[in-house]
Amino acid sequence: SAMTPVGVLLVATAGIAASAATLDSLRLVRDHLVYNNRESLRKYVIRIILMVPVYSISAMGGLLYKQSGIYFDTARECYEAFVVYSFLKFLFEFLGGDEVLPNKLRNYSERSHMFPFCYMKSWRMGRVFYDNVKLGTLQYVVLRPILAWATFALYQNGLYNSGEFRIDRGYLWVTLINNASQIWAMYCLALFYFVCKEELAPIRPVGKFMVVKAVVFFTWWQSVVLAVLVRYEWISSRDGNVEDVVNGTQNFLICVEMLVMKSFVTPYTLIFAIIFYKR
Repeated sequence: SAMTPVGVLLVATAGIAASAATLDSLRLVRDHLVYNNRESLRKYVIRIILMVPVYSISAMGGLLYKQSGIYFDTARECYEAFVVYSFLKFLFEFLGGDEVLPNKLRNYSERSHMFPFCYMKSWRMGRVFYDNVKLGTLQYVVLRPILAWATFALYQNGLYNSGEFRIDRGYLWVTLINNASQIWAMYCLALFYFVCKEELAPIRPVGKFMVVKAVVFFTWWQSVVLAVLVRYEWISSRDGNVEDVVNGTQNFLICVEMLVMKSFVTPYTLIFAIIFYKR
C-alpha cells in the first residue's frame, strides 16, 4: 500500500540521517587508510567504524523494502558479531597479540570477579585468564549469527512471533539465549579492560567499548521493548501487522541513532581519531 505523507517524511528523514552517518564514517575510514601507520591495528579500527554504515544501510533497506527486512536484519546481526570479534582482536593485538599476551598476563595481579559474577572463583592470570576471556567473547561471535539464521528460519515458517513470550514460539528463546550470551561477552571484555587498563590507556579503549556496547545492547533491547509495546497495543498497528510496525520503528530509530552516535552523543570521531595511531 502507498505510504502516507507522514510515512514519506519519516523515510526521508531516515534516509538523510543514514546518508550523513555513512558518508562521514567513510571519510573517517579514508583518513585511517591514508594516515594510520599502525597496520596491525588499522584493520580492526576500520571494521568497528564500518558498523555505522552497515547499520545505517541495512536499516534503510528494511524501511524501503519491508518484505525483505529479515534479510537486512540477518546481515546486520552477523556484522554485529564480527565487530565484537574485531574489538577483542584490537585489544589483544595492541598488547602483543595471541603469542605474547598469555605470557604477559602472568605478570598482572589476579582480579576478583565483578557484579553480578562476584561469587565465581577468580581466574588464574596467564593462559587461563586469556582463554576464558577469549572464549567468553567468541561464544557470542559464534552464537549471534546462529541465532540470526534461526530467527530467519523461524520467521519464514511463521514460528517467530516478535513480541510474544510463548514457549512454543521462537521469540522467547532467541531473546533469552541472546541476552545471556551478550551479557557474558560484554562482561569478559570489561573484565579484561579492568585488568589491563593501564597498558590499554594509550588507545583509549573505554570510548570504543562504549560504542560497541551501546550498539550491541541498546539496539537489541530497543527491538525487544518495541515488540512488547506493540504486542500489548501501547503502540498501535492500524492493519494489525505487529512485526511491520516493530521493524519499521526499529529501522527508523537505528538510522537516526547512527547519525546521533556519529556526530553528537559520543565523540565518535575523536574516539577513532587517527592521531592516536600515528607513530
